[in-house]
Amino acid sequence: HRFIPFARRVMHEVPCDITGCGSQLELERRVSEAVGDIPPKDLVKAVLTGSRPAELLIDLPRTEQMLSQRFYFAKLADKTRLLIHPEDYSHDISLKGEFVRWVMASGLREQEKERIIACGFRALGGEEMDL
Repeated sequence: HRFIPFARRVMHEVPCDITGCGSQLELERRVSEAVGDIPPKDLVKAVLTGSRPAELLIDLPRTEQMLSQRFYFAKLADKTRLLIHPEDYSHDISLKGEFVRWVMASGLREQEKERIIACGFRALGGEEMDL
């Protein structure tokens, strides 16, 4: 027995490490490079991985639209981790600073704290969230 591929389209799940990205344009460039060898007739799911600074707000719809223009079907998933140094916010007199101090003082597990801070930063930045 041997496998004979017959599908006209192939689904590709491509990880894309965005650690170190400082802007939306740099993020889009990395995603483009990650999916560069995939034929336009195929389906693509790009999975963003790595860590990102709190200041980098990812525009998922914009990046997904960029991919949709290149492929038959495209989807984008954000599996990044927020890179937060709580000590940076220890004396910050702002809503973000107060929010980070409040969450870090809670008795939650570290993963929960990270997720709550990420959601809070997205909300403060005006992003829609999937809870």
